[in-house]
This record gives sequence, structure tokens and C-alpha cells, in this order.
Amino acid sequence: QHILPIRCTSTSAPDGAAGQALTGQMRRQLRALAGRLHTKGSLHVMSIRGVDLPASVLDSIDEALDTHELVKLRLRDAASKKEVKLLAEGIASERVAHVAQVLGHTALLYRAPRDGEREPLVVFDEQGRARHAEDGDFW
Repeated sequence: QHILPIRCTSTSAPDGAAGQALTGQMRRQLRALAGRLHTKGSLHVMSIRGVDLPASVLDSIDEALDTHELVKLRLRDAASKKEVKLLAEGIASERVAHVAQVLGHTALLYRAPRDGEREPLVVFDEQGRARHAEDGDFW
């Protein structure tokens, strides 16, 4: 069973995601954190085929966000950069997450754990700097 392609024209963050909208500084920090995690080999990367995403694919994205908080999606079959952006925003909106970056056919999604679910893996300080639980004392 397939759902229709997700389309979202809003660039604002979804209400309730991580309790707040991401600032430019926070998105920049998430991109830097993703780079560090990718270098270590611990960034979760999902390769997705097609633009008509079945519910099972959206559920696996949701599970990855629950587990890793920061997930890189490779949207291989999107026809254009604009389509990648719309698809990433639609997935984020559908799964109450944030789009931290869209670059080429790749999107970086972030979602903090739901309240009281568990300790967050990605933590922001008062200045908006991000660190990952694996980094230890990064600040």
C-alpha cells in the first residue's frame, strides 16, 4: 500500500518537534555534528528509492529518528533538487521532525526524543551548540 508523494510548501519547523523551532545556528551545529558522526562511521544513513513512499518506509524513517535522532536520507529517485527539498520537508512534517540540511539528493533530518522517552543523544547548550552523547564533553 503506497501513499501519495508527500508535498509541503512551508519552510517553517513543525510544531512540537524538539519542543522548539531550529535556529540557523542550531541547523549549522547539526550539520557539523553530522559531519563528525559520518567521519566516525556512526551517522545513520538511509538510501530511499522512489518518491511514492510506502508507509513501511516512513515507519522505518520514524524508527531511525527515534533511535538516532539525526538521520541522513539519500533520496535517489527525486528528479530535481526542488523535489528533494519538498520530499524532505514532507517527510519531516509527517514524522514531526526538522530538516537540518538539503544538499543535492541528500537530506539531514533531526528529531529530539519525545518528552520523558529517554535521554537525548543530541544536546544543545544555551548558545545553540550541539554535541552528541558519543562525543563526551565536547564544549
